[in-house]
Amino acid sequence: MSSLHHTNIQIQTSQNVTIEYEVGSLGDRYVAGMLDLLVIWTYISIIVLIIVYMLDSSISRSIRDLDFGVLFYVLIMIPVAFYHPISEILFNGQSIGKMIMKLKVVRLDGSSLRLSDVLMRWLFRIAEVMISMGGIAIIAIIINGKGQRLGDMAAGTAVVSTKRRVNFDDNLLWLPTQDHQVQFPEVANLTDTDIESIKEIYEEAQRIDSIFMVFHLAERLQKVLNITPNMPPRLFVEAVIADYYSIHA
Repeated sequence: MSSLHHTNIQIQTSQNVTIEYEVGSLGDRYVAGMLDLLVIWTYISIIVLIIVYMLDSSISRSIRDLDFGVLFYVLIMIPVAFYHPISEILFNGQSIGKMIMKLKVVRLDGSSLRLSDVLMRWLFRIAEVMISMGGIAIIAIIINGKGQRLGDMAAGTAVVSTKRRVNFDDNLLWLPTQDHQVQFPEVANLTDTDIESIKEIYEEAQRIDSIFMVFHLAERLQKVLNITPNMPPRLFVEAVIADYYSIHA
């Protein structure tokens, strides 16, 4: 059986552009999980120390009347139980562990991650990861071949690697200047997944010096955005990317 680290999946975006992602390996996901546990235990330790300090301080009288069980559930149990769904909602498919390991939860149809997807993955996580100590999740990921545990299959998501080999100079290309004027406000209708695919196609065209690829990409963008730019295809594609980052800065 081939290693999941070398498995790729293709995702079709709403703009009919296919993006190829590398599936997050079991090793990376395990380390990300351990890092998340470290974050959780660090949080618990800090909260417990704060509560102990408050009990020993001059304000202890005001909090001794409170039910310690209520404090425990509100300050510890609830945040810990909902750590993963809250993280994935706030950080667009990533927990702190996933951020460090360059992993991300994405939808297989290329659309943005939804609250229902996050909750579905979380509900299945209770049995797959917590109750079975990760055993069910590992078996499902290996058998599935797309890096999906049961929660991912139900939600239509997958955990992919976001590691990319780009130069610092390449990143500078997409940073709009402070006085950048948006030329095509229609780009606001694109998603993060769409713009990533546009960047990947454009960067590949630049690498192999393909005028045809740039022309075809610009033509597709004109149809999708329903605009007729008065500029060369290369400048138009760069303007679309710069406008997107300027609008979503």
